[in-house]
Amino acid sequence: MTSDTKPRLLSTKAMTLRHLAPLIATASIDVGHLISRGNWRTRGPVVTGFLAATYQGGALIVRSSAAGEDTAKASAAGRYDSVAVPEHADSAVLQAAIDRVFSSYGDDRDDSYVFVQRYIDAVAAAAVVTTRVAATGAPYYVLAVDEVSGTSDAVTSGRATAPRTWYLAHGKPAANIPPLVRQLMRTVEAVQNTTGSDELDLELLVDADRRTHLLQVRPLVLADHPSPASDRAVARAVETCAHRLAAEQRNGHPQLLGLPPWFSNMADWNPAEMIGQRPRPLAMSLYREVITNRSWAIQRAQYGYRDLRGVRLLHEFAGQPYIDVRASLLSFIPASLPFAAARRIVAHQLDHVAAMPHLHDRIEFDVATTAATFDLDDRLDQLTDDADLLAVHRSELRSALSAITVAGMRRFARDAWQVELASARRAMCLQGYAADPLRRVDALLTGIQKAIAVPFAHTARAAFLATAFTRSALTTGLASPDSVDQFMRSLSTVSAGLRADGAAVARGTIDWEVFVQVYGDLRPGTYDPATPRYRDAPDLYLRPFVTDTHHPAPGMRLDSDGPLFTAAAKTVTAELNRLGLEYNAKALTGFIRSAIGARELGKFELSAWISDILTGLLQAGDQLGHTPDDVAFWRLGDVRGLSEGSLSPARLRDRVEVRRERYAVTQRVHLPATMADPLEVRCFATEPGQPTYVGTGATTGPVRLDPRPGDNLDGIVVLTSADPGFEWLFSRPVKGIVTLYGGANSHMAVRCAEAGVPAAMGVGQAIYDQLASAHVVRLDCAAQTIEIVS
Repeated sequence: MTSDTKPRLLSTKAMTLRHLAPLIATASIDVGHLISRGNWRTRGPVVTGFLAATYQGGALIVRSSAAGEDTAKASAAGRYDSVAVPEHADSAVLQAAIDRVFSSYGDDRDDSYVFVQRYIDAVAAAAVVTTRVAATGAPYYVLAVDEVSGTSDAVTSGRATAPRTWYLAHGKPAANIPPLVRQLMRTVEAVQNTTGSDELDLELLVDADRRTHLLQVRPLVLADHPSPASDRAVARAVETCAHRLAAEQRNGHPQLLGLPPWFSNMADWNPAEMIGQRPRPLAMSLYREVITNRSWAIQRAQYGYRDLRGVRLLHEFAGQPYIDVRASLLSFIPASLPFAAARRIVAHQLDHVAAMPHLHDRIEFDVATTAATFDLDDRLDQLTDDADLLAVHRSELRSALSAITVAGMRRFARDAWQVELASARRAMCLQGYAADPLRRVDALLTGIQKAIAVPFAHTARAAFLATAFTRSALTTGLASPDSVDQFMRSLSTVSAGLRADGAAVARGTIDWEVFVQVYGDLRPGTYDPATPRYRDAPDLYLRPFVTDTHHPAPGMRLDSDGPLFTAAAKTVTAELNRLGLEYNAKALTGFIRSAIGARELGKFELSAWISDILTGLLQAGDQLGHTPDDVAFWRLGDVRGLSEGSLSPARLRDRVEVRRERYAVTQRVHLPATMADPLEVRCFATEPGQPTYVGTGATTGPVRLDPRPGDNLDGIVVLTSADPGFEWLFSRPVKGIVTLYGGANSHMAVRCAEAGVPAAMGVGQAIYDQLASAHVVRLDCAAQTIEIVS
């Protein structure tokens, strides 16, 4: 780690506490008392009498502080004994407790200590605090705070059910620090001032009387991987983010109707899921070009929603991607709705998501009302009450949503046909410029929007309608969880075709080479040139599919129609007609089945186009002496400059190095998942997530964190996110899948539902961090729980 100042690290916890005790024992901070083995041997009765007088018969806890227990290189937390001493215990009980803790060290050194503190049974809050981000050394105070369990060890043991983790950037204190965090930080700052170190790991407790107790302090063990990004560079990036947010508050795009800014890394097109929270420049540039510059707005306008072409959907803060939620919500307002009604509705929706920020990754389902589904009238009644919508505007909105839904279902066949043509159009681009990678990339970029990006966006919108109908059928009692589960397992998609074709290869009815040709363009990390395509490592990614035994879907029914509704067909049809939709139950079921399949084919085809663009860029990079990692730091503007001759290879190399330095800063900047106020850049909390559970199954297994294709996957896979390139997971015996990012309409949610794999999508940072350090986890989708077993 590179730091602007080199702090003085203390070598042991005992030395740290020996310095702290006389210096920060104040009316508001309780430190405790250290006893050396040497002093205990010679003056044991005197020490016991002193402790009895100090704590006046109160309950005590005797804890370890062995020589070398915790150092700057390693921590031995939990290795040695801790012993509780009850209230009014006689001196023999206290002496036995101290002797037991000393005995647990297994040595006889005079410079080892035990640590005696008041036992607190009325716990208001407990916290684990590091003065830097442990994984990267980034200059933030990180406070994992438990205000729920009433115990002192729920955070350290991973048992905290609702932890909240606060990030405070070093430097000037933010004005939005809540009182409890401010109280904890006073103790942290006192310890820092006493030790002279800003690399510490502390355990704190606040009792019912609001008195802070310092339970533990040790040197923070940091990863031994130096970063070129200094603390000053991180601080500058944080301030720049705050200034940009402030500018957004002052200056708004006229098409955004003067609405206040609100940004999310998982709204709408889910950038944190698709390209990662810290994508490298090429991934960000390519995602913008393909989706968020124009395609998203073109699709919405063509569907009948408000036309926002010319408005940026994706913004960068410190190199991290955020969706402008104002633009997203406005783009789901029917174009026919009057200006005043549109603004009133979106202003209310922004207030709603600001009050419940965990909804930011499911805005289209739980915040916006975008289609005429079975629960439309209930949603409009709620919206009318909450947003003070006029009766005439409610009526106009209902009619417009019905018209958009009908038009979307009618145009679906044409959109699906366009997706089916995309493969042939891609082949024409590849054949026309086979010898020149830059011209081939240019042809692919020129054709990608019309050939696949917009058609895919249309099929994705149709699949959203399908999912919304399915969810509303559940909430209105027209379907049951079991019927939806079985229906999803019966879908026939690209993924089902992959498994079936793998079985055909095993039987000898399809050639292996043909199989690789069809599915080889998938790439884990769709927008990342540094990850190989399936065809580049076919035995690793595709060979496991070549079997008649498919994992992990024992209940899958690929040969079934999988009825969706439990209600009578005439009841479902009557509900559709009441909404102004001239469809019957059978037609709707067919639409839902086809739309989800077309969306998955669209993802597959879009992935293939992007994969070919990346392959062309890698070939061009190789000709220039650039590695795949170098190419990841290109931008599409560089590609056009190389093609036109306006950018020299030497200048491109300089740009790559500058961007690499900036990316080092991006890796050390921590930002909240949602942002609206500049103060939130310096001080924010990662709230416990509210996952989207997939299916009704339950499973228990070992945690498999961010696995690779060659790893043992017989357990519960825990991922930050998963795009179509993670299809290889479903050729392994996976018991369950949990993701940090993702929602009901994400690729992985659909795939898990289809494969019958219990899953929880979008669990949030706090739960993800707990799972990442767990050994065994139980996932119960019916009960909607995730429990750490060990």
